[in-house]
Amino acid sequence: MIESQKKIFTAIDYFNAGKNTEAELECNKLLKENKDDFDAVHLLALVKHKQEKIKKSISLFKKALKLNPQSTQVQFNLAKVFRENKDYENAIYYYKLVCNKSSENLKPWIELGISFSRGGYYNEATKVFKQVTESDEKNSDLLCELGLAQTLSGKLEDAKLTFEKSIRNKQTHSPSWINLAIVHEHMGKIDTALSIYEKILSNNKEEYNASLRQALALLSCCYFDKGWKKYKLRYLWPGIKTLHQKIDKPFWEGESLTKKLLVWTEQGLGDEIIFGTIINDLTKDLKGVKIACSKRIQPVFKEAFPDNEVIPIGNDGIASRYLKDIEYQASLTEVASIYRPNEESFKNDGIFLKSNAKETERLKKKYRKGRRIPIIGISWRSSNTTAQNQKSMPLINWESILNISPAKFVSLQYGNTNIEKKYFNEKTGIHLLSDNEILPEKNLQDFINQVSAMDLVISVSNTTVHFAGALGIPTWAIVAKGTGRPWYWFHNREKCLWYNSVKIYNQKYSGEWTEPKYRIKQDLSNWIKDWKI
Repeated sequence: MIESQKKIFTAIDYFNAGKNTEAELECNKLLKENKDDFDAVHLLALVKHKQEKIKKSISLFKKALKLNPQSTQVQFNLAKVFRENKDYENAIYYYKLVCNKSSENLKPWIELGISFSRGGYYNEATKVFKQVTESDEKNSDLLCELGLAQTLSGKLEDAKLTFEKSIRNKQTHSPSWINLAIVHEHMGKIDTALSIYEKILSNNKEEYNASLRQALALLSCCYFDKGWKKYKLRYLWPGIKTLHQKIDKPFWEGESLTKKLLVWTEQGLGDEIIFGTIINDLTKDLKGVKIACSKRIQPVFKEAFPDNEVIPIGNDGIASRYLKDIEYQASLTEVASIYRPNEESFKNDGIFLKSNAKETERLKKKYRKGRRIPIIGISWRSSNTTAQNQKSMPLINWESILNISPAKFVSLQYGNTNIEKKYFNEKTGIHLLSDNEILPEKNLQDFINQVSAMDLVISVSNTTVHFAGALGIPTWAIVAKGTGRPWYWFHNREKCLWYNSVKIYNQKYSGEWTEPKYRIKQDLSNWIKDWKI
C-alpha cells in the first residue's frame, strides 16, 4: 500500500471515530502534497459538514466534483447538505443527477421525493413516491411520505387511502395514524380526527406528536377546557422550547395574589402579540406584573405597557438579576387558559400596541402624495418554517386584487422581495410601493407606525395580521386550509375572536386561492366605493 493510501485510510478512521480535528489534519497533509487529491478533498468536505462549516463544505464538495464529475457519492452528499440548509432547488438538482445514474437504487429516489416535498413541489413528490412505493409497496415509511405529499397538494381522498394502506401494512405505524387524523382535520371531520388521536394515545401516552395535534385540534374547535389542559403539557414534548423548567418559582394558576408575578411569552412574534392581548386583562386584576418577552419585541411591549417592567428573554432564558423580586411565574399562554376559558370570554377588542401619531401621519402624507385615496397594505408570504408554502399566496396571484382602483397599495412584506416585485411588475405592469426606510427586521416600532398608516391591510396569515389587529386597523386575513392554518383562527370562522378589526377569508381547498381571492376582489370594490378619508 502506497503512503497516500495509508494516510487517507487513517483520515477515514479518524472521521468514522468522530475525531474530526485529526481527520482534518490528515486531509490537509495529503492536500499539501497534492492539492487535487480527490479522496482528501471529498473527506475534508465531509469533515467541514460535521463541523457545521457549511459554506466551506459546499465549496469542497464542488471542488471534488470538478476533480471527478461522475462521482455519485459526492453528488449525493452535496445534495444532502443543500437540503439540510433548506436550499431545495440545489438539493433537487444534485439528487436528480444521482437518480439518472442509479435507476435501481431506491435511496436517492427517496431523497429526491423528500426534497420535492420539503421544497413545496408536491405533485413532483407524489410522482416520485408513487414510483418508489411500486417497488416497495409494504414500506410504511415510504407510503407515509407519499400520503404527506398528497395531503399538501390538496389530494385529501388519495392521501386518506394511502395512509390507510400504510396502516394495513403496519398497524403500529404512528406517523401514518397521525397523518390520517390530520387528513380528517383537513376534511373538516374534526371529531373523527380527535378519536384517532385518542386511540393513538391510549396505546402510547408518550406519542408527543399526537398529543400536540390533539391539543391544537381541540383548541381550533373552541373546546377550550380540554384543549388548554392538553396544551399545558407542551413543555414535555421534544423540540418544544419553553421556560417551564428554567425558573425555580411556583406557577400561578389564577388564584388571588398579592405577591409579584412574572409572565413570560414563548414562540414567535405572532404568538407574543396574540397572547399579548390578554395582558391588560391580567394587569387589571394583579398589580406589579413583570413581563418577559423576546428582545426584539421588548421595546414595543415597553410602549404598550408603560406601567409594567418589561424584561428580555435571552438565548439562555431570563437573567437571574431580573428574578430576585419574583415569587410566582406563569407562561402567558397558560394565562390565556385562565382569561380565555370559552368563546364568551373574548371580550376586549385586542388593541394594545401603540404607534407614534406624528410619524404615522407623516407616512400617510408620503404615501398619498396629496391624493384623496385609501392606502392599502398587503403581505403575501409567511416565514413559518413548517408551513411556509401552504400559508403563502404568491405575489403573482394578487393581480386581480391590485388592479382595483383608486387606491395606493403598499408592501408590508418583510424580507427581501425585490425579485418577486420586479417579476410581478414585468408581468402585470402594476407597481407596488415599497418603503425602503421601514426595516421591520431592525426596528419594529417603525413597522408599527407604517401599519398604523394603512386604511386597510390585506394579508396571508403572518405577523403582519397580528400587528394590524393589535393596532385596530381593518384587516382581511387570508387563511389557508389544512397544514397552513394556525389553530388560533379557529375552525370555519370568519369573525376573529382575538382582534375585532380582523375579518378572516378562509381557503376552501388546500393550496387553492381562487375562492378567497374572488371574495376579496368583490369586497374590496365595495369597500373602496364606501371609503372616506
